[in-house]
Amino acid sequence: MTFNHVLANRVIDYSPALRKKVKHFFDQLPNEISPFRLDIELLNEKLISEEELLKIVASVWNIPLYDENQHALDGEMLKRFSMDFIVQNQILPLAFRNGKYWVAVTDWFNLLCHQKLVGLLDGPFQPVLMTKKVWEGICQMFFSHRETHSLLNNIEQNGENLVSETTQENQEIDSAPIVQLVDAIIKEAISLGASDIHFEPMERNVRVRMRIDGILVEKASLNHKTYSSLLTRIKIASNIDITKKRIPQDGRMKYLSENQEYDCRVSTLPISDGEKIVIRILDHRRLGLKFREIGISEHDQKLIAKLLAAPYGMILVTGPTGCGKTTTLYSFIQELNKSECNIVTVEDPIEYRMEGINQLQVNPAIDVTFAKALRSILRQDPDIIMIGEIRDEETAQMATRAAITGHLILATLHTNHASSAVTRLLDMKIEPYLTAEALIGVVSQRLIRKLCPYCKTSYRPSSWEKAKIGREVERLFRANGCLKCQMTGYEGRVAVMEIMMIDEEIRRLIRNQASIELVNSLAVKKGMRTLREGCMDLLLAGQTTVYELIRLGII
Repeated sequence: MTFNHVLANRVIDYSPALRKKVKHFFDQLPNEISPFRLDIELLNEKLISEEELLKIVASVWNIPLYDENQHALDGEMLKRFSMDFIVQNQILPLAFRNGKYWVAVTDWFNLLCHQKLVGLLDGPFQPVLMTKKVWEGICQMFFSHRETHSLLNNIEQNGENLVSETTQENQEIDSAPIVQLVDAIIKEAISLGASDIHFEPMERNVRVRMRIDGILVEKASLNHKTYSSLLTRIKIASNIDITKKRIPQDGRMKYLSENQEYDCRVSTLPISDGEKIVIRILDHRRLGLKFREIGISEHDQKLIAKLLAAPYGMILVTGPTGCGKTTTLYSFIQELNKSECNIVTVEDPIEYRMEGINQLQVNPAIDVTFAKALRSILRQDPDIIMIGEIRDEETAQMATRAAITGHLILATLHTNHASSAVTRLLDMKIEPYLTAEALIGVVSQRLIRKLCPYCKTSYRPSSWEKAKIGREVERLFRANGCLKCQMTGYEGRVAVMEIMMIDEEIRRLIRNQASIELVNSLAVKKGMRTLREGCMDLLLAGQTTVYELIRLGII
């Protein structure tokens, strides 16, 4: 009995209503050796879903179905195949297990593909059925750089035709290949969840890197001739003067991807080998998120809600650069954004534009500093003021006095821990009694990379790791790398917070200029969970690694 007849019987068993349609397909066959495929006809006519069809095929021929929870994607296995082979044959290497190579296939009856697999592998392979939709989703995620490299190869192989000489530069900038290359690079960055794209001229080439989950990852290399046109294209799109190459410049441009608009903040910097460009990608989907929607624990949500309910005072968000302070502040503002409130922000620069919020950007070139902007804002009858960063004594003085005269102040500060924010304000010549009266809470945070749940592997920690952790641990997890996580071993980040609530006892210590250790000790005694405790919970729950906590200086 042929494949078509076996499948026909099982399809009819599955859905008797399809009997007439199946019979009609066979009646239309011109001869017995026709290349007719019943499965393809059923899908083309939309008589059965791909998921239903694969379940039938799996049951008849005893082939396992792909399950992302059971079939982890192994990076070592992937290296055995070229990207072109995977795309052309619609397969996905999974793992080597129990003496077999496990390979996901979208078409089990593609005999030519089977022959190729047998030739490539040095042992038996076990097919796993995967829908084309799932395969396309994984490939889009992992091979997002394919379009970029294809365009880049095309441009550099045909450089004389596609990349202009200096005398023709202005006419050439709008040439399709360069425009497409810029679009492809930004599109790839968005698909990977990158926050920044770095174009870095070096002596021999130009390196392209993307910051993904806080880590810079190299993605491409351009020759200087290609980069010259790409640089000019980006400058024009972001309204930057293309004639000025020896001074830093800033600009903005918009990018539309799959009906989603992104703001791109562009910064140029003249370095020894040319002009470096960094593009910051601002995702508007993050704009409307309130603090309960950005992955903060329930324990921390309750504390933040209590802080934001205060009618006046100063709330500080602290941490190093890139730890998500601005995103947290925006989420606070979204929570407080009500028609009865006059909310004003002063930022450098304005990262996201918010409906119903009065936003002011500092501009030192025309003497609009944080302090001067704040002075003007206080004449505008504000209820809530967000200060992008307290950088100097004058801004700190004005923010503190505004907080004790009936305004709710939200601001960021560069300190490593919640309690050290007190010391930082005192260092800025804020009187202890003013600091004590103004502060109502400090939120210190870090963004911790989470292990990819599909490929993380457990192991017994070494004595050195146990010493770092400070306790006996039987099992930890390490990063491995698979298709799902772009071979990084990590997938996304989570915010860990240390929230110090300022009560009368802590205020008394601040007034008396007690040491930072004493302030921290009292805050912990009153229930403050430290950054270390929050990160240790993630580590012991198998959500992050010892390496990640060491990298961030947590342990």
